[in-house]
Order: sequence, then structure tokens, then C-alpha cells
Amino acid sequence: MIQMFLQESKLSPKTCRNLVATMRMLWNSAKGWGYVMHDPFVGLVLPEPEFPEQPHFSIEEAKRIISLAKPPSNIAFWLISETGIRRGEVCALDVGHVDLSDHTIVVRNSRHGKHITANKSRRPRVFSLSPQLAQALVPFAAGRDPNAPLFLSRKGKRLHPDNFVKRELKPILDKLGLKGALHALSPRKRDGPRSNECPDEGSPGETRPCRSANDNGLYPPRKRG
Repeated sequence: MIQMFLQESKLSPKTCRNLVATMRMLWNSAKGWGYVMHDPFVGLVLPEPEFPEQPHFSIEEAKRIISLAKPPSNIAFWLISETGIRRGEVCALDVGHVDLSDHTIVVRNSRHGKHITANKSRRPRVFSLSPQLAQALVPFAAGRDPNAPLFLSRKGKRLHPDNFVKRELKPILDKLGLKGALHALSPRKRDGPRSNECPDEGSPGETRPCRSANDNGLYPPRKRG
């Protein structure tokens, strides 16, 4: 009966799999309470999940987007394009998260609305920066309070994830006739992950993967003002 339901269902494969997972939980509870004895899920063939291609901007398109953005959005877009960090993580960056001498940046937190919490992985992630991007970050980080927001809005406030996209990215995409979201700038979408080994904080002698951003060709001229 369940197999027939799956075969005739017009739901997506992912939805079908989620429904089966829920039914399994309910059935296991009923079996544990002694209401049923058999297992209707034995031999069940689940539909294969679909993995549509994620939208992404080409390197040339990313350069055009960055070149049209005003500070600090142009540098924030550049950072996203090199490292693939999320928009909430960009908005939660502090000055102390940037190491200009080592050309690295540590992602610890993420902003959701008014709240700043631990990032999705719940552990610091270290990313290497191209020398060009590290130099572009100097005006934002050098000599400032380590606990201050790295990027500030025109009103002097920490960037907001929603406003960052609606007020900065969307007008540029409309002007260029492009469709996509902020994550389409990410090298994970464009070229797949790149990684080298970075020290894992709190675990002496251990390493973990981190993306390298030194070879993606995104070195636009800095905008001043």
C-alpha cells in the first residue's frame, strides 16, 4: 500500500521521503507499544531525490556586480565571492575576526534579524584571503576596536542581512539584468569547494579544511568614498 502511494504520488521525491520518515517514526512507536507486529517498510523503494543545479554567477558577472556596488557592500560582496560565507555571517563579522598580517578571517557568528548567535556549524571557520582582498580590508579593520562591526551601513549601524540584499544587491542585479541571490556569488556554487588546511582552534596539532580564495581571479579595484 505504501509503495503504491509512492508510485502514484505527485509530490516531490524529497516530500515523499519526509512523509515515509514520519510514518516510520509513528509505526515504530506503535510497534513498541504492541499495537502492531509487522513492518510495512521492509523492501520499500523510495524515489530518488532530485538535485537541481544551483544558480551561480560567472566570475565576470561577479566582477561586474562588485564594481557597481558602493562601499562597504563592494568589499562584502568580494568577501562572499572569495570565501562563500553566508550573508548573516558577513553581517556578524567584527574587526577582531580579521587578521591582516596573516591574510585570514575567522567566522564565528551569524546575524538573524536583530540577534547574533553562533554560526551554523557552531565552531569557528578560518578562511584565507587573497592579498588584494586583505589590502582592501585595511580601511575597515586597521586601528579599530576589535569588538566593533567590520562593516557598517550608511547610518553607522551593523549591516542587516535582509537590507544588505534588498537595498544593495537587488538594484545592481536589476541594472545588469541578472537573476540570482547573494549565495550565487559563492565559489561553492560557481566552482565547488576549494580547501587547504587551517588550524582548528582549541585543538592543538589538528587541522581542518578551509576554503582557499587566492585563485578565483576576483581582484576588482577598490572604490573609495
